[in-house]
Amino acid sequence: MIRRSLLITFLLMSAVLLQASRASARLRGDIELNYVSYEAQEKGTTVTDAHTFSQRYSVLYEKSGELYSDRFGFYNGALGYEWASFDSRVYTAADSATWKPSTSAGKILFNGELVLDPAELPLKLKVYSRDMTTSTFTMDSLLTEGRSGRIFEPNIITSLNGTGTNTLTGATMVLGVKNGLTNGYNAIFRHIPMVLLDYRDERHEDSRSITPVDTRLRKLAFVSLNKRDNWFHYRTTRFDDYINPGQSYQESQVQLGTVDHTLQRRWIDLTNWLKISTDFQYTKRSASHNDAYDVNFFAMAQRKNWDARSFLSFSREREGNEIRLERNIPLYLSGAFGMDSSWNASVTRRDREVKQNRLTTTIDNNTSAMFRLESFKRSPFTLSQRYTVEDAESNGTKTLGLEALLETMSTRRFSDQFTVGGGYNIRYLGSEREGASSYLFQNARGRLGYRVNPQLTLNLDESVTAVRGNSAALADSYSITTQTNFGNSNDVFRREEQPNDYYRSVTTAGLSWLPLSRLTVSLTATEDVLVSSQATTDYLTTVNNRVDYTLDNLRLNMENRVSLRSNADGRSTDLQHTGSAQYTPNRSLDALVRYMIYKRDEKGNNSTYVDLMQRLTYSFYQLGGQQRKLLELTEEFTISQSDTISSTSTTTGRKRFLLGARYYPLRNLYLGGNVAYSLLLPRNAPEFIYNGYVGLNFRKFQFNIDYSYGKRKDDERVEKRLMASMKKSF
Repeated sequence: MIRRSLLITFLLMSAVLLQASRASARLRGDIELNYVSYEAQEKGTTVTDAHTFSQRYSVLYEKSGELYSDRFGFYNGALGYEWASFDSRVYTAADSATWKPSTSAGKILFNGELVLDPAELPLKLKVYSRDMTTSTFTMDSLLTEGRSGRIFEPNIITSLNGTGTNTLTGATMVLGVKNGLTNGYNAIFRHIPMVLLDYRDERHEDSRSITPVDTRLRKLAFVSLNKRDNWFHYRTTRFDDYINPGQSYQESQVQLGTVDHTLQRRWIDLTNWLKISTDFQYTKRSASHNDAYDVNFFAMAQRKNWDARSFLSFSREREGNEIRLERNIPLYLSGAFGMDSSWNASVTRRDREVKQNRLTTTIDNNTSAMFRLESFKRSPFTLSQRYTVEDAESNGTKTLGLEALLETMSTRRFSDQFTVGGGYNIRYLGSEREGASSYLFQNARGRLGYRVNPQLTLNLDESVTAVRGNSAALADSYSITTQTNFGNSNDVFRREEQPNDYYRSVTTAGLSWLPLSRLTVSLTATEDVLVSSQATTDYLTTVNNRVDYTLDNLRLNMENRVSLRSNADGRSTDLQHTGSAQYTPNRSLDALVRYMIYKRDEKGNNSTYVDLMQRLTYSFYQLGGQQRKLLELTEEFTISQSDTISSTSTTTGRKRFLLGARYYPLRNLYLGGNVAYSLLLPRNAPEFIYNGYVGLNFRKFQFNIDYSYGKRKDDERVEKRLMASMKKSF
């Protein structure tokens, strides 16, 4: 496969090199060397000893150009080679064993693309073949020691990926009429059907990977334009999985209709206001009894005051002894009554049937109708109405659904300061299912807003819900559902189960205040009361507050949330406080503080989580001549602590303080180091990390040496790591 792809690439490049009128070429490559040595000891005994050395070399020659000043086409070509290897040694005392993973692999990189597009011929041909996938290294997959026990990561290479074959080869030819021809060929080819041929071959093989792959996917497509927008498609697909042959398959497909060679749907204008689109598709899998039929008929009509759309579809799929039939017949209408009112309506019929061994096992039918009217758009109050009727049947059980919705909202014609709105929604579901009863849902809501001045706005919302019936025994239909966001995902205390009969009242009051041009303050309070005959009254109170202040060199934000819940299980409390502040008065100073405090008390279980990060960075710059950074000093303090109190008390976390410096004696030379002190909870175990590094950073050359030393007192653990890396590009 690789030889054939390379042969295609060489032929493409050699066929055009002598004919190219303008071309550009370049040669580039990379050299990467990496070395890591890692050792961990506990109480003077070595528990882990590992080292690794990896190298990667690549060279690539690229050339591209135009054919006859781009009047005949263009080409792109690349040919190169990559070789990578690693050699590691890993010893772990826990397993009393030593692993020596090592491997090396090379692969040819190539990319060939030739596009023939003569300006005076109704032909376009594109031929390509490529495999530009480079290798990657995987680290630390053989180190069985848990990450929580380490002071820092070993970064030991344990596997090499991406060294296999990942070729993509194909060709696409389009023959037929195209724009821009001036020599009379269009007059000849307009009588000949437009033809597209497309072939695609994907080969993936990598036996060295952690998850080996060996597959091949081939696709062939033939598309022809017979008359007007009537297109004929023939596609065949073959997928071979040589590791798991059971996943292999063959598929052929025939399609006829108004779908063009780019798989975009075309529309045929029957009149100046009516257009249609239709297609038929037959698909057959490799198994003798696996096939599918799909028929689509779409129509769109548009007049001055109304428009209509219909997307009819029918599908029949056979898989073994099972046959699945689906029919969808939707009709969508919309229009307007002048400038003040608009309406839309829909009628939909859905049928689904499943047969096994010629016996019907599943029948799902659904018929729904909806009408919506929006009126009085230019009046002080708008009025919106929606009515839905739905009749559904599932395996012999029928369900009837009814819904009505009325909404009104004030406009600027009513008041510039006051906003008044409200709505009423009623839903009814009745089912013949055994054990099910009728379901009645009613919701009334209102909204009042008052803009005191341009800086202050007040809002009040009220929602009252009454439900009767067993919603769990009813199946939701397509349009009318029984779920009404009962368990809001934003609620801290989620009510997981919805009772059969209940009353619910949700009152929300809020304000938005802009005391200064860059200061925003918001406050929201919600009282959620649930009354049910199946349980005691459930109270949920939530207060949210947010403050944002932004200047050119200062950004502050703070958010607070308090939630209280009272029900049969007792009282529960949830507190959360988050915020951040960043101060950058100039290019030298950057100060940041970010924190989160979370506390929860529920059913006698108390939990507290604190996360704090403070960082200060100060940079010194050269003042004379070419201004550049000379020195960067960093100080960072972090706290991450979690406390849980139930039958027992548990505390986990870490407190960490870091000092760092990076010095640039030359523009491309840097050296620096970090010192970090950590206190591990709950055992208050001190942990020290010392880190030093030096490096060079040029546009095409990078070199770095990094040494880390870590020590933890409670288990007398010591870790040492030396890393060196070099990369040269040309």
